Amino acid sequence: MFTKNKKKEISRQFIINYFSFLDYLKSFIVTQEKEKLFNTFYNKNLLLKKANPSFFVKKWYESIAIPYHIQILENNIDFFLNKNENEYSNELQNNIDINSENMNDLRIEERIKGCIKDFKKLDVFQKEELVNNIKNLTMLSILYYKK
Repeated sequence: MFTKNKKKEISRQFIINYFSFLDYLKSFIVTQEKEKLFNTFYNKNLLLKKANPSFFVKKWYESIAIPYHIQILENNIDFFLNKNENEYSNELQNNIDINSENMNDLRIEERIKGCIKDFKKLDVFQKEELVNNIKNLTMLSILYYKK
């Protein structure tokens, strides 16, 4: 079990990596409509970062690490490539609009889904960076909750 200081350091590193990842995802946005939605999401993240930084680790852990950690840690890119829109829709059926006033309605996985949807269009280096970012954040969230 980690000390409180070690968990704080993991959380701090997660936040740094998470916002770097969001900046990376933003670089793939091509339409003004998607950019507006993403900016709303990003700004909510900035507000939440000040109020409750550990929220991001928890949200990632619950939304991404728990259901997908095996595929992510095995670098199973095909898992993401072959997952069709209906499967994502079913998993996110309770998704709440990004413009919701409730901070708990932030859907990290929804933002990632938008990028993964165009995964096949990315070059090899972009794919590798995307997968490494997701893997890194997943490992940090698992470490944070490790008992």
